[in-house]
Amino acid sequence: MLGSIIVRKPQLKINLKGVMMRYGIVGPLSIYQGCLTMAKGRRLLPAEELEKMAQDLKTCETKIAKCNSGGPGGPPDLAACADATKVCESVTLGPLKKKGTSIFDVRASTGEEEQFFKTNPGPAGDFLDKIDVQTKLGVSKEYVSPNFEVAAAFDKFTTYDTTSFVTDLLDGGIEVALRGSWQSLRGVVRGMSFRRHLCFSDRSIAAEEVEGRAFPLFPAPQ
Repeated sequence: MLGSIIVRKPQLKINLKGVMMRYGIVGPLSIYQGCLTMAKGRRLLPAEELEKMAQDLKTCETKIAKCNSGGPGGPPDLAACADATKVCESVTLGPLKKKGTSIFDVRASTGEEEQFFKTNPGPAGDFLDKIDVQTKLGVSKEYVSPNFEVAAAFDKFTTYDTTSFVTDLLDGGIEVALRGSWQSLRGVVRGMSFRRHLCFSDRSIAAEEVEGRAFPLFPAPQ
């Protein structure tokens, strides 16, 4: 949303070059439909549980619609969004968590994701503050750890659809990168699918051209 405001108000003179997004920022229904798609494709759950998830997603869709009753780019119904997030997370992530499967890396059990790490650089702050790493990244400021309490306060917005704001960014020439994982239950399936729903002001842009304007930063599946 902030990026969209910057693009629409050039008088702010903010030199915004790009935006990186994680799952859950746009196309909220796609997040949860992607969970079902991955669960089916990887055979993570028994058939009856997959069928129940598919049925429960109908309730999830209804609640997401209420969250976004203000229309594209309109104000979210905060209470409805919090309710939608709670329900949608429960019906899709819940069965995997109950089984003990990691939602961050479905190949692993919860808490055992480290076995699949390609590298283990240690604490993020220590690694990112190394001179050689900063040089490679082209940065000089000290890494500031995220405030997870603040991040948690935004959880209720997970089901708020911000696709229209992403469209503004792309129409404004801003590069948009999607951060995800081929192994995350809420990762690559959702990230790749939401782009079909983007609507550019330039109607001449074909659907396949979206690939060059909203690009994923995903590792190849192993």
